[in-house]
Amino acid sequence: MVSKRIRKINKLLTRLLTVAVAAALCLTGIVASALFIVTDTVSDPSDGRVFTILSAVQEQNFSLIDSGKAVAMANYFMLDSRFAAVRHGAFPYSNYGGWADTVTDGVYSVSGVQGAGCFAYAKFVSGVVYGTFGEALYDASVNGGRHSGAALRGFIARECQAGEHIRISGKHSVTFLAADAEGFYFMEYLDAGYIRLGYSTYENFADYAASYGEIFIYNADPAQNDVSAVLAEDALVSVSHDSERMVRVYDSGRITRERLEQWCAANGAEILSGKGVISLLGESGDYAVAIPLGKLYLLSAPAKVMYSVGESLDLTGIGVTAVYGGCAVALEPGEYSVAGYDANVPGIQTITVKYGDQILNFSVAVSDTGSVPTAAAGEDPLKAAVNGDVDGDGKVSAADARLLLRNSCALLKFTEEQKTAGDVDGDGRITPGDARIVLRRAAGLKKR
Repeated sequence: MVSKRIRKINKLLTRLLTVAVAAALCLTGIVASALFIVTDTVSDPSDGRVFTILSAVQEQNFSLIDSGKAVAMANYFMLDSRFAAVRHGAFPYSNYGGWADTVTDGVYSVSGVQGAGCFAYAKFVSGVVYGTFGEALYDASVNGGRHSGAALRGFIARECQAGEHIRISGKHSVTFLAADAEGFYFMEYLDAGYIRLGYSTYENFADYAASYGEIFIYNADPAQNDVSAVLAEDALVSVSHDSERMVRVYDSGRITRERLEQWCAANGAEILSGKGVISLLGESGDYAVAIPLGKLYLLSAPAKVMYSVGESLDLTGIGVTAVYGGCAVALEPGEYSVAGYDANVPGIQTITVKYGDQILNFSVAVSDTGSVPTAAAGEDPLKAAVNGDVDGDGKVSAADARLLLRNSCALLKFTEEQKTAGDVDGDGRITPGDARIVLRRAAGLKKR
């Protein structure tokens, strides 16, 4: 109850402040463009949210282009264009001095824009990505003064693709990138003369728009996103796993049976039953979904791989991950068995890690002379490259995840060593799935 009152007070203060600042700026002849839409901004190219956005774009549906091009274009406008949003690139087509017909960033040029400032920028991006500015598409639940965050969320999740133009009529334009459960990322022109990458909650955007006009998009790509194929994180109630399967419990108040069935078909999972199964987990809800164990992966070898005779095996630093469908779980010590080490036998030893019916191996060396044994043909089995470390800095980070995603979309070429380190799920190729596993490990997400 208290939190609801606080939110109402904050909304009231925000609106009062909006009016006060707008009035002050109008006195100086400056338009208060988009000051209160943004909840947060991204201004560091190494920020993990850049990868999050690219990964989300990969999941959107498209009819005019493929998802690879969409990711490439999102990456370009965020980081590489002269108007790069993350780098606050200068946009010379301002709100003042008349409309622009042709807009160019030196690489791409779009004619027929007939706009200025935020409107010109949004049309330019759509023109580059889709070759069209799109037609206005309204949603009755969010226009005509009936704004709500919940309605806006459904509208954007269903209708918007990266590069499309969201418009608050008579006030401001932004370029959509990707959405999550709470809000969405977008690029926008500011009156200061630069482009920025922002994030707004649905509630904040709807509240701001309510003071001005209708919300709509210039629908450049008519495809609708298959929101049923991607389960919202806020629908997840609980997770448990063992060596055979993972059980994820979903709240049917947010997730329909049809959506779950589609997700299960795509991930080799099954709906176990209703409340009876969930009650065994001590949770409330409607659907329990079982996902079979897929593969086991060694994301990082132990820090210590060289031993003297008599030393005990030290697994500090080991990273073992089990993958259930598209869900990766970092296993805790004790959840898997380790065998094959003999402290009294000198030489190179193969250590076996077993979880369920899945097995993986790594090597250690035991020496009785203080020197490190060498393998046949001059190979060094103790050189344990960190799986997922494609930038070679010795650790797995969001920067590695971004490089993996760029490579999977043909934006970047890898060396053979990078390909080996980057294939974290062991399927012989670099895909967005590898990037997701690396990002989750970098973020320290152990259970999902």
